[in-house]
Amino acid sequence: MQDNQILSPNHSSIVLASAGSGKTTLLKNRYVSLIKNNIDPKRIVCLTYTNNAAEEMKERISSELGEMLDLKIFTIHSFLLSILKAFPYEAGLDPDFEIADDDSIRQVLYQNINEITKIASKLTISLDLNIEGLLDLTNKIVNYESFDFNPANLRSHTFKTIRNNNEYSLDDLELLNISLTQDLLEFKVKLNDILSQEIGRKRITFSQIISKAENLLNNPDIKEWVLYKIDSGIDHLMIDEAQDITIDQIRVLQSIIDNCISDESKSIFIVGDIKQSIYSFQGSNSDYFLKFLDNVINQLKFHNKSHSIEYLNSTYRSSKAIIDFVNDYFNNPSSLSALKVTNDFTHNTLNNLDGKIVKHIINSKTAKNDIIASKIIEIIHEKLSLGEKLNDIMILVRNRGTLFSTIKDYLDSNNIKYLSRESIVMNDHPLFKDIITIIRHIFLNITDFSINRIHHIYPDYENFRSYILENKLSIMEFLSIFYKQYCNCLRSLYNEFDRIYDISYSFIYKEYAGSIIELLEKMLGFAKIVYIEAEGEGVKLMTIHGSKGLENKFVIIADFDNKVNTGSNKFEYSHENKTFIYNVKSSLRSKSFESILQEQKSLMLEESERLTYVAFTRAKEELHIICKS
Repeated sequence: MQDNQILSPNHSSIVLASAGSGKTTLLKNRYVSLIKNNIDPKRIVCLTYTNNAAEEMKERISSELGEMLDLKIFTIHSFLLSILKAFPYEAGLDPDFEIADDDSIRQVLYQNINEITKIASKLTISLDLNIEGLLDLTNKIVNYESFDFNPANLRSHTFKTIRNNNEYSLDDLELLNISLTQDLLEFKVKLNDILSQEIGRKRITFSQIISKAENLLNNPDIKEWVLYKIDSGIDHLMIDEAQDITIDQIRVLQSIIDNCISDESKSIFIVGDIKQSIYSFQGSNSDYFLKFLDNVINQLKFHNKSHSIEYLNSTYRSSKAIIDFVNDYFNNPSSLSALKVTNDFTHNTLNNLDGKIVKHIINSKTAKNDIIASKIIEIIHEKLSLGEKLNDIMILVRNRGTLFSTIKDYLDSNNIKYLSRESIVMNDHPLFKDIITIIRHIFLNITDFSINRIHHIYPDYENFRSYILENKLSIMEFLSIFYKQYCNCLRSLYNEFDRIYDISYSFIYKEYAGSIIELLEKMLGFAKIVYIEAEGEGVKLMTIHGSKGLENKFVIIADFDNKVNTGSNKFEYSHENKTFIYNVKSSLRSKSFESILQEQKSLMLEESERLTYVAFTRAKEELHIICKS
C-alpha cells in the first residue's frame, strides 16, 4: 500500500481490512490528509456503524489536528436523519419532527391489539399465533420497511407459509402464497395507518428514517434538486464498516455514492471486512456487500477514476501464537468459503509478543453451563494469582442465553467484578421482580408464590418488613437494601430514581400503595433497556457481537462448541428477496420450501464461522478456548 496515493484527495480507495490491522488509524489519516490539503471539513462526510465509533473518530482527528472542528462524522441513520431535517416539507414531515422510541411503538401496538387481531384474522390462512406471536409478526412487518412487494411480481416474491396442520395439500402452496401475500400487503398498510394515526407527522419510527429518506431521494418531482443540494455539500465520502451496511441503506445512499464516483473532483473511500460481516439479523448481507463493492469498482473503472483496492492483512493487535492459530484454523476450503475470502487469507502480525493459545477440554457428556462457568472462574483466579488485572480479561459468549446468566451468577458468587457494555432487560431481572413482590406484600399484604422465593433469598425479610413499616425511607434508600446483591444492575438506576422521585414513607399509605406500585412499574418500564458501559474495574463479559471493535489481553471463549440454532425463529425475513418465511414442521415442507430453509440455514452457519473469526481476533496475548474436543 502506497500511503501517498491512498491519502491523495483525488484518489478513491476500497480497503479490505482484517481485524486489528489499523483501519481506524487509516481512516483518521485519510481525513486529516484531506483537511491538510485544504479541503473544507464541512465537505467531508464519514459514515460509520455506531455512535461510539463516530465519537472516537472525531476525538482522534481533533487530537491529531490540535483543534476541535465541526466534523461531519455520522452513523448512517443520523446522516439520513440530517437529510430529512434539512428537507422536512419535501419528506412530508413536520419541521420539528422527532423519533418515536421503541416503547412508544410497542405501546401503540398493544393499545390496538384488538384491531390488529381483527385484521390478522382475515388472512387467507390462519397462522395459529397467540398474542405474542402476532406481535412478533407485526413488529417484523412494521420494522422492515422494504416489505413493499409489487403486486405485479407476487409470483416471484411470495410469502412462504403454510398452516401447521394437514388442512392444505402441498399442491396448493403457490396459490396460497400469492393470496396470503396480498393479504399481508393490506395488513402492512393498515398497520402503518394505525401507527401514523397514533404517532402522526411529528414523530417517525427509527426504521422509517430509511424509507422516508428513500422516498425523498427517489421522488421524481424533487429528486434532482434534493440531490443537487446534498451533493453540493459532499466532495469526499468515507464509509467505515461497510460490511455492516444493510441492503436498504445502500439503496438510499446509492445516488450520493454515484455522484462521488462520477465527479472527477470528488472521491469515495470505503473500508470493510467481509470476514467480520456478522449482523445479518440487522439486515446486513455478506453477498450483497460483495456485489456492492463490485458495482463501485466497475463504476470507478467506467469513469476512469484514479482508484485502488487495498488489502490489510497485517495485525497490530494479536500475538504470533494467536495469528498462527487463526491462519491454521481458517485456511481450509469450508472456512474460506464461509469467510468469502477470494484472495490470500494469510495474516501477519506486527506484534512482538509470543502469546499462547490454551484449549480447555471438558467432558462432552457433562459439558453443562455450571462446568463451563467453573472453568472460567478457575482461569480468572489463575490470572489474578499471577498479578494480572480484571480489566485485562474478556469473556465472550455467542448470545445472552442461559450460559451468559450462569457465568454472571458464578462471577457474583465469587465476588469477581464484571462489566458489560450491552443492554440489560431490567424487567426480566430477578431483582425487579423481587422489588415488586416485596412492595405488594409490605403495603398491600398481597401474597403469591414468589414470596416464598423472597423468604429464601432474604432470610431477614420479616425484620426488613418491620423496619420498612417503622421508618421513613426514600426510594433510593429502599432500593439500596438490594444493592449489594445486584450492584451492577442497580448502579445506573440509583441517581435516576432518586433524582426524579424522592418519595418518602409518609406518602405510602395503603390507599396510595397501588399508585406507588404502578409508578414503580412504569419507571422500570421506562428503564427496560439500560446500557451499562464497560468502564471501571472488572472482567468484561459480553457477546461476540458486542465485542466487535474491542480487544483485550486475555480472551476466554466460553461456548466454542455451541451450534447455531437454525430453527428457533418462527419468522425469518430475507432482505434480499423481500420475503417472509414462516417456519413449519418438516413433514409439511415442499422441496422448494425446504430449499429456502436450507439456504437460510447455510447462511447462518457461514455467519457463525465469521463470528468465530471475530472472537479469535479480539485477543492480544492469550486466547483461552473452552471446548469439548
